[in-house]
Amino acid sequence: MKNSKTIFALAISFIFALTIFAMPVDQPFMKAAKTNLNQAKSNLNKATVDKGGHRNKALGLVKDAINEVEQGIKFDRRNGTEDFDANDIFNGSETNSMDQPYMQKAKDNLQEALDNLNKATADKGGHRNKAIDLVKEAIEQVNKGIAFDRKN
Repeated sequence: MKNSKTIFALAISFIFALTIFAMPVDQPFMKAAKTNLNQAKSNLNKATVDKGGHRNKALGLVKDAINEVEQGIKFDRRNGTEDFDANDIFNGSETNSMDQPYMQKAKDNLQEALDNLNKATADKGGHRNKAIDLVKEAIEQVNKGIAFDRKN
């Protein structure tokens, strides 16, 4: 009797463990993009403030993009799933600019976010596409901010 209870408990534990490990990762590219966007936001906050207003515009766009990514994740959880290749989640590209390291890091983070958003499944109730547009615009603002600071 004692052995059968032990075997039963082990069987249940084994089945539970298989279920946990067999579950697909929830929204890996969208979550990676959100991480990249939060890193970009942090680096933009660390950059010097005078960039002709472009840094602040980029910050606003990044915040809007984070919101769109969050809404896209919620939408997809209700309406579908995301297929992915785990080897594609992080590409680790990083470039440094000696004169404006935080702006350059923010730009790298934004590019990684854009790459991850492009790898995510297309339908997120339109939120993924809005986030892509916002990230592209944020990259443009960061580039303008870098150029503005170099001129002044």
